[in-house]
Amino acid sequence: MLGDTQLLLQSIGSLLLVLAILLVMVFAARWFMQRRPQGGRRLRFIEAMALGSRDKLLLVEVDGKSLLLGVTAQNIRLLADLGAVEALPKPLDPQEEFPPKTHQTGLSQQFSQLLGRYTQTAKNKDTL
Repeated sequence: MLGDTQLLLQSIGSLLLVLAILLVMVFAARWFMQRRPQGGRRLRFIEAMALGSRDKLLLVEVDGKSLLLGVTAQNIRLLADLGAVEALPKPLDPQEEFPPKTHQTGLSQQFSQLLGRYTQTAKNKDTL
């Protein structure tokens, strides 16, 4: 009976030791990640829109500039250089009417114009 108790205590002690080692490793990994240099993130994905089964529009940010890319199965093409990234818009107020009656500005207006041109071109191709 005494041997079973010793074996049980030894097993629990080993389990606690393994858990303590895991916790130390988690905290050490966090500490190292915080000390890692944060620079070097020059490319950021913003948004994507599927146009077909293999075609899409991608909006990406590279070095603070927004680029609109057309992606097909065969290639990737720069459709527009939209310039510097604007500040994020303020959150919507629940009392405000949606969509707001103000005009679009900047990046969203350029994206809408380019998307309108694409859909008009696609409609013309479908009617031919």
